[in-house]
Amino acid sequence: MTVENPQSVPTLSDDQKQQIRQLRSYVEEAVGEMAYMAEDPYSGFDDLHTRIKKLRRAGVRDAAGALGDELFNESSTVSDLVGDRLYDLVHGTWNVPYENKALWNEAVNVCAGSMPHVKNSLIKILKR
Repeated sequence: MTVENPQSVPTLSDDQKQQIRQLRSYVEEAVGEMAYMAEDPYSGFDDLHTRIKKLRRAGVRDAAGALGDELFNESSTVSDLVGDRLYDLVHGTWNVPYENKALWNEAVNVCAGSMPHVKNSLIKILKR
């Protein structure tokens, strides 16, 4: 979708809302991959590898899976992933200018519907 006037598309289509909701799957997969990669002490994820070792010492069998769950619940980690992907989707794919705050706010609200813990972080990004 190409937007000529920043205010010409006041709301998201149902298809666009569904694409935003699918960001949750992307984030779940991304944090899971990060956690399982961190099992390797040479992966470069030193902080995450340390967290995996602590989980194992605590008796957690699937330490990487538990770490993935923890990462998903960390708003800073998730908001970085979501913010980048949301920007690519709204600005890059749909070609909506950043000045169209109404549409961006709607996109953040749709995203926060499936990941409420990132809403405040995304709102801060929009205010820049």
